[in-house]
Amino acid sequence: VRDEIEQLMDDDGDMAEMYLTEKKLRMDSTYGDQSMIVYGSIGAGVSVSAPVSPVSSPPESRRLEKSLSIGRSRHESMRSTESGEDIEELEMLLETYFVVIGSTLNKLTS
Repeated sequence: VRDEIEQLMDDDGDMAEMYLTEKKLRMDSTYGDQSMIVYGSIGAGVSVSAPVSPVSSPPESRRLEKSLSIGRSRHESMRSTESGEDIEELEMLLETYFVVIGSTLNKLTS
């Protein structure tokens, strides 16, 4: 167990995968973004959650796509900063477990 914790602490990718809340939010965000706009056969964006008018205006759909893209990039940059802090928090927690396991191992072997 001690070796596995040490190996996990050495790999930031594994640490990020262990942060399950962030992983769930990332998955929800990915699938939420994909289901927000559905493209019809004429290529205009149609909102899934809002009622659709029979006349679509391509310039409005382009503006919507642009604003969604800007919002996504802002969200991604904020998440990457938070992700680094989350990994550090998880590392501190695993280091505490590592010390406890080492202490328990020493007690068992003595």
